[in-house]
Amino acid sequence: ALTTTNDNFGLVLNSSIRNSNKESCLIECLTNDDCAFVLIKNATCGLYNENAKRFLVQSNEQILYEINYNTNLCANNPCKNEATCVRRGSSYDCLCSIGYFGKDCSLKISDYICVTNHVYSFKQNKCVPCPVNFLSDNRYPFKCYLGTNKYLNYSQTVEECAKYNLTIMRPKSLNERQMILNRFGSSNWVDSKITKLGATYLWGDGTKVYGFGNNEPNNGGNFNDLVENSLLISGGYFTDASESLTATSVCESTDSNEYLY
Repeated sequence: ALTTTNDNFGLVLNSSIRNSNKESCLIECLTNDDCAFVLIKNATCGLYNENAKRFLVQSNEQILYEINYNTNLCANNPCKNEATCVRRGSSYDCLCSIGYFGKDCSLKISDYICVTNHVYSFKQNKCVPCPVNFLSDNRYPFKCYLGTNKYLNYSQTVEECAKYNLTIMRPKSLNERQMILNRFGSSNWVDSKITKLGATYLWGDGTKVYGFGNNEPNNGGNFNDLVENSLLISGGYFTDASESLTATSVCESTDSNEYLY
């Protein structure tokens, strides 16, 4: 039985399935990209995402089955150069180590260095200049950044970047996160927000966010209400925070999804 104060914390969206047996419950989990484990209560199958485990699973609770996300698809080591392989539904993601990038982390960042305030465009297969007043950094030479020099809340940052037809930063790789820490300092908004307690954080383009700090996201320890619904990058790692907080605002510009190559 569940004993938490909020049985819905961490439920995958639209995932309460009534009159379910163990087999059908497991099948639902295996076919849902966000499902990490299942619990059955009163013949109702609940699918839970990975963020919910530390809140919902206590010593007196029994997980019916937990998916090992690193088996099968990652068993043959598809990720190169000491990258970490993590399962994502019927596919997988490679979390690249410093100095490498690409879908399987086989490409070297050092092979794509450009001159000052230029970035490498995969669409044009060459270095191209950043717009006026934008910055680039050869520690991650695939994006141009615009620092607004303003302390804004999350919604204001979205609006500020939209003025230039840009998005808030989406630092998907360890390489980029470390560069941002060194170039822009700590506590910057990034392009991810949730609207439901326990939901999985996704980037604005729908891909999954990796790179959280220890015990993050934690919703400020609140189990009943969504109080921290937006993401900051702080110290090179992601942490959830209330969208009403103010932080520095940096927008990004890129013409290619460099992590897919």
